[in-house]
Amino acid sequence: MNATRRDAHEEEAVLQTVLIANDTRAFDLKPAYAEEVATGLFPLDLLAANVLTLCLQRYGQNERSLFSFLEASDHTSLKQFRRDRPGAFYHIGQVYDYLFFNFYSFLQSKFNPDYAAWSAIRNGLDEIERTFSENVEEYKHLLKTVGLLNITAAQGSNLNQAFLVQYAKTALGLENAADLVEALKKHKIILYRAHAKRFIPNNGTTLDVEAALIEAEQKIAKSDAVAALLQRYDDLPPVLAKAYTYEFGTPRMFKFVITDELRADYPTGEVDGLIYLVFNETLSAEKVRAHSAAHDNQALIFVHYENTRDIIDLLYELQKLEQVKADNADDKIAIRLLDENIEAARKTLNHF
Repeated sequence: MNATRRDAHEEEAVLQTVLIANDTRAFDLKPAYAEEVATGLFPLDLLAANVLTLCLQRYGQNERSLFSFLEASDHTSLKQFRRDRPGAFYHIGQVYDYLFFNFYSFLQSKFNPDYAAWSAIRNGLDEIERTFSENVEEYKHLLKTVGLLNITAAQGSNLNQAFLVQYAKTALGLENAADLVEALKKHKIILYRAHAKRFIPNNGTTLDVEAALIEAEQKIAKSDAVAALLQRYDDLPPVLAKAYTYEFGTPRMFKFVITDELRADYPTGEVDGLIYLVFNETLSAEKVRAHSAAHDNQALIFVHYENTRDIIDLLYELQKLEQVKADNADDKIAIRLLDENIEAARKTLNHF
């Protein structure tokens, strides 16, 4: 009899989390499919499952990360949670704990593309311990939920206060969720961004970076002049032709040249060869090959980029970040946050 009531209660709670997830439009969920898979995912709720999947793709380093999560047995694991809290949801706050414990080194490093966002969550958790003497763990799980959704949820999601309170009641099991959210707002540990319809962790500055980036679009025109823009961020030192050096004992240095046109210059000074990085969407691969073949008796290499549009978009983001930085030069905390974002964008640019 008790088991039947518990199962019915679980089914009702799972259905409620499906309705909450569908209303947010935070992830690409088809309502009928969402309801079908939600029961099988339990104790993971639907939002937690999506957050976990995206984070494992982003931070997990390999395709076995999901399998590792299912097989893990540490104190943050799903297995341990099932033993400790049968019938409860493994919610977004629990996902945060698992990620932070298992990917600590990467999340703490500047190679993490979301370093600033994770840093804001950690700072908020410290602030909670300084501010509150009761309900500390509940406050922390609310902040972790806000932080991970801010990293993973799609733009245009509806993650307002009504959502946060309802999710906290259903998935986190917090009957006093509304009071807890109000307390976090009052102490400015989380901030509500009306234009984005979501809360964000307070990173220590009043600057709304997302809103400032939108505003910066009015000041900066998007340019297709990739080569000229890339030269501002050029961080590609000359490279050694290692095989030749090993075979003949003489170092041969190749210099990178960023360009939007087909060129054939003669190396000068200590440079023995040139590697042209060609960014021009109007050039065909055949034309680049023909140009290379015409100069095959020279130490020239031509690299024709087909992901130019991605690089243009990233360069535009870098320009906007630098514009926001210039507009807020007196806000030291904002400058630090923006520098972290700029550094992450530059690393991504070099990767491209």
